[in-house]
Amino acid sequence: QEWQMYGEIGPSLHVDLSSKFIQKRDVGWIAHLLEKYGLEGSSLCLEITETAVISDLDKAHSNVQALREIGTTVSLDDFGTGFSSLNHLASLPIDSVKIDREFTKNIDISETTRTIVESVSGMVRRLGQDTIAEGIETEQHDCSVRAAGCGFGQGYFFGKPLPAAAFNERWLAASMMSS
Repeated sequence: QEWQMYGEIGPSLHVDLSSKFIQKRDVGWIAHLLEKYGLEGSSLCLEITETAVISDLDKAHSNVQALREIGTTVSLDDFGTGFSSLNHLASLPIDSVKIDREFTKNIDISETTRTIVESVSGMVRRLGQDTIAEGIETEQHDCSVRAAGCGFGQGYFFGKPLPAAAFNERWLAASMMSS
């Protein structure tokens, strides 16, 4: 809630959802928590893995749609591993696709990996969704995934996990001074 005072530059919080949630639970409790803490749905991105939607695509679709209706964004996590299906990209109302770190870590040394990241990024972009490359560890990784068409990245190159107070001090305060 404190981060909302930073307005547009404030961070969005990304939360991994359990496959059990997507398969079995109602999303009402998330709406309740947003209301309880006075948060906007737009400040929350919920990440689901493809394995979470495999057993019941219809239930997953309705839950993802309900999450979007309360203003949250939804990201398909770890794309490219496990049960990757183009059907999930086409049928789920998701906002972004996270390309697994297994591809990011090899993008500089494997032409095959680079081709896969470029292809997935292009396809996802044409579907109107964003791509997020996971596991960016170096400046070269960052440059390579951007060149491959990924719009966003996540990893230690940008910063390691921090307690909220340290995040406020290092990132948000610096953002306020530079704006």
